[in-house]
Amino acid sequence: MNPLRRLLRYTLGNLSRHAIKKHNLELIVISGWYGTELAREMLYTILNEKLRVRRNLKDIWWDFSIPLAILGYKDKRRNPIQWLGLLLRASIYLIYGRSNPHILILNADCTYETTAKYWASFVKPDYLLILNYEKEASVVNELIKATDREKGIIIYNPGKFKELNRKLKDYRTFTYGESEKSRLKVSLQKNKLKVSYNNDHVNLPARTLPSFSVDMLGGVFAICMVKDLDLVEAGFNSLKFDLQAEIVTKISNNLEFKGLQ
Repeated sequence: MNPLRRLLRYTLGNLSRHAIKKHNLELIVISGWYGTELAREMLYTILNEKLRVRRNLKDIWWDFSIPLAILGYKDKRRNPIQWLGLLLRASIYLIYGRSNPHILILNADCTYETTAKYWASFVKPDYLLILNYEKEASVVNELIKATDREKGIIIYNPGKFKELNRKLKDYRTFTYGESEKSRLKVSLQKNKLKVSYNNDHVNLPARTLPSFSVDMLGGVFAICMVKDLDLVEAGFNSLKFDLQAEIVTKISNNLEFKGLQ
């Protein structure tokens, strides 16, 4: 790796670490290898009604996407002078700026182990939603290790990822899925998606959520319940979701989702 790029990479990571601490950022990280963008946008739609929250707005396309999202800068390439200016502004703000506590939703996807380790060196999820898992999924494995065993909560579908049950036995977890053993239960019944938690339940019309899988929505609602949101209110807010044109295009061109039919 180019020495200047290595220095930039290190500095961005270090600034991100300080930004998380200074602003007391609560990190919600959605990881896997598909569907994370949709889940991020849906979760943002629901949480933004009552909480101070932001999220990364651009597809994750290189190792600098995550630190730039944490620092709140536009995710784009820059020349050396522009990078230097960004680092100076970020450093000054972290020293003299006011603390700005809020929730940050990140979708973290990558196929490179070095990038996964880099992100995990400063991203310590308060809530980690695992939408998809394979043993070769470096980013998921690294983020699991980065999650605090006493404070962080890992959210997953144990019926879909049975191999995670043993891996996560020493972590705080919240489960969802169609199994009766799941804490939050989600299932498709005729033309309705039923979500149940404790003594509450909500039915959502499937036709309003055509691009979401049952599992994806289950993960989103699981986070809402961990955050102590009202289930019925979360269900109502989910119907306000507006699928962005660029995400629609990506789904059409690159991904195959099992929609709610």
